[in-house]
Amino acid sequence: MKSTGVLLLLIACLLTVGCTSKDKQDAVNLDNRAVEICAALTSAGVPFASHMNKWMDGERTDVAALKSALASIEPLPGKFRGEFEKLPYPENQYAVTAYRTSMLNYLDGQQKLVESLKVVVEKAALHNPGDEALRREVAAEFRGFEATQKKTLNDLNLKRERLNSFLME
Repeated sequence: MKSTGVLLLLIACLLTVGCTSKDKQDAVNLDNRAVEICAALTSAGVPFASHMNKWMDGERTDVAALKSALASIEPLPGKFRGEFEKLPYPENQYAVTAYRTSMLNYLDGQQKLVESLKVVVEKAALHNPGDEALRREVAAEFRGFEATQKKTLNDLNLKRERLNSFLME
């Protein structure tokens, strides 16, 4: 009788957790897509950073190329957010929902960055090359945003570690 009670308790625990192989596969797919999105956003930002760095160094930059690079980045955070929101995930698993929320916060931050970059590009277009004071102002804006992004990425990485622990169970 004791072993039956333990067995029923174990079954009850499994039903409470409710983690199936489909849940784990959905979590893996969510994680894989998050990694792909982060890589795509990083790659998309390289041409913009190249042109922006010239301007930040006090050199003339190709404003048309800078605007074009920004235009290629601009739709990505919203597009990726829409895709990511539609991915199935086990809603009853805290590690997965926390990771998903952190990724959505990261994408929201990327959208805010794009909005900030639009303002910077307009400044660069009006003042090419930028004077020292303007470049310092822009650098301060970037540092502020960089600190926020770093915090968001640290949170995302922490949640990813928890997700991986969940997947190892």
